[in-house]
Amino acid sequence: EIIVYPQETVGHFAEWLGNNASTIRRVNGLSRSSNMKTGARLKLDFSTTSPDVFLQKRLNYHMGLIQKYFQNSARVELIQHTIQSGDNLWNLARKKYKFPVNLLLYFNDLNKLEQLFPGDKLMLPVIYQ
Repeated sequence: EIIVYPQETVGHFAEWLGNNASTIRRVNGLSRSSNMKTGARLKLDFSTTSPDVFLQKRLNYHMGLIQKYFQNSARVELIQHTIQSGDNLWNLARKKYKFPVNLLLYFNDLNKLEQLFPGDKLMLPVIYQ
């Protein structure tokens, strides 16, 4: 079982596994028209490729996304942000620090992001142009 990260599709998983998308949909009860949500859990069959090969392909895909996003940045730093009462992920990402909210998943534990409490600490990218 794996957790779906931003911008991943059933087609990506099929390609990385050397499998077909319809098998993944069937095993996970997904219709052709249903969209996977970031954070969803999927069952995958590793009979056609090893978990290590799958992970390498997945990491390469995400590194490409990150590099594309940061390509026009002069510098990127990670800072630690302490959650205050009233903070939410959308406002922190889009309004305060000005980055796509899905980047939070690359730098933080999904379980922590699902339920934040004052005093929790998050790693946030600060982008300098």
